[in-house]
This record gives sequence, C-alpha cells and structure tokens, in this order.
Amino acid sequence: MTQNGPDGATAPRAPVAGAAGPAAAESAGDPPQGVIDLLGLLAYALLVAFFRLVEDAALAESLADKAALAQMAVAEFSHFRLLRDRIQELDVDPDEAMRPFVAAIDEFHARTAPSDWLESLVKAYVGDGIAADFYRTVAELLDPQTRDLVLEVLKDTGHAGFAVARVRKAIEADPRVAGRLALCGAKISLTSVVTPRMPLRGRSP
Repeated sequence: MTQNGPDGATAPRAPVAGAAGPAAAESAGDPPQGVIDLLGLLAYALLVAFFRLVEDAALAESLADKAALAQMAVAEFSHFRLLRDRIQELDVDPDEAMRPFVAAIDEFHARTAPSDWLESLVKAYVGDGIAADFYRTVAELLDPQTRDLVLEVLKDTGHAGFAVARVRKAIEADPRVAGRLALCGAKISLTSVVTPRMPLRGRSP
C-alpha cells in the first residue's frame, strides 16, 4: 500500500528485497565469458599466424615473395592488436584471455607441421580457411560490436590467393609434387575440422 508523507506527498518506495543493486548492475554489464573466450582464442591464433608468415617470408626464394609475405604478416599483427585492444577495453588481461587456448593451438600446429615451404602454403590455405569459416559462423551469434570485430580480423590479407598462385606454379613446374601436396591438404583438412571447436569445449557461454 502506498504511504503518504506529512505533507500529503507520496513517499518514495522502499527498496524491494532482492532487487538488483549497483554490484548486480555492474555484473550484468560484464561481457559474457564466451565473448572473452572467442576474442582470446582468435588473438592467440592471429599471433601465431604472424609468426608463421614471418617464417614463410624467410624461406621464400624471391625477394618479391619475401616482401609479400612480410606485408601479410604485418596485417595479421594489426588484426591481433585490434583483438588485444578490445580485450583490454573489456577490462580483461589479454594474456589471461589467450592462455587457455595456447596448448590446443600449439598442438594443432605441431601435428600439422609442414616439411617445406609449399606445404606451409597449403596448410595456411586449407587450415586457416576452415577455421575462419567456423569463427564467422560463431560471430553471427554475438553482439554486433564483437561480431563486426571478428569479421574484420578474419578478412583475407591476400594470403589465400598468394598460396594458390605459388602452389599452382610449383605443380606446373613439377607435376610430381601435386600428390604430396594433396595428401598434405587432406591431413590438414581432417585435423582442422575439429580443431577450431576443441579449445571452446567445456567453456562457459
């Protein structure tokens, strides 16, 4: 029942037991753990991609290929920085956000380690493509700001086209490498189908 004050004005209602206070409101504004997990996973994946591209640039035979791969590496590191900065904006330590996914990503790269430069290009084309498709699908379920950021950092830096062109040129020069590269692609494809999902299994939404 509403009570009136001495002057006849309606007295303010007393707080209802169990109502959300400042602490609850602050908690409600915290980003979901699933968002932090995805940003951390992508951030570490892109950091590793940067190092892989640097290694590929060092192994490239021509100066033009070295420069092209180095430029792609710079683009990937820029994408990593976008994710790192966003994680910091959410008041989360980027190292802590990435750490749960280090082992799974490192294991994937250890299991699919290329034996030469061409296999490294195949690995990037096949593995990164499958992972990117998975992350884009997950991104559609997120809030607009996170979704747009994920889609931005997953944009092709030109590596896919570069890999296809160099592999095709190598096969034309020596058709015998086609079988070896096909087997490499199949192995990476099978491993990549489950790898993007594994680090997120058992994580809170």
